[in-house]
Amino acid sequence: MTTAPREIDEIEALKKVEPLFDSIFRVFEPKEFILRLSQFERGLYNKYFRGFRTEKFNRPKLAEISRHEIFEGKNQLLAQFVTILWNREHRDLYNDMLEQVKTVNEDVEAIELIPDDQAGPILEAVLAKGYEKADVLLLVRLNDVRFSEDFVLKNLPVEA
Repeated sequence: MTTAPREIDEIEALKKVEPLFDSIFRVFEPKEFILRLSQFERGLYNKYFRGFRTEKFNRPKLAEISRHEIFEGKNQLLAQFVTILWNREHRDLYNDMLEQVKTVNEDVEAIELIPDDQAGPILEAVLAKGYEKADVLLLVRLNDVRFSEDFVLKNLPVEA
């Protein structure tokens, strides 16, 4: 039996890692980001990019536009878009975390909370594969990995 997936509020998830927001964009190729955005969120594409050469936009500019639209404009679609692209670029980390979380329960959506005594070994196993703590924190926040808030704050501090 599986449960319905929980809704993730991507804007709230991104707010929790706002000091790391610009680092999210280090993995995006600006030209590809803009091309995909034109297919995903046409209004935003027209507002910022239509009529300009995509080569004029670098990662910091994309982060600046996205920060404004997500945090001030409350653009949930853009927040989802950024999360989807980040997950795609970090699919190995995503899959490794998923594999570890499945040791708690194969039906990961049914997990309400991963107890700290189980979260510790999960985090250790993922970090042992060489991932940066900042990326693991982004994964935990953007995908609502069900670690306790205290565990996340203690073991994955937000550092810009």
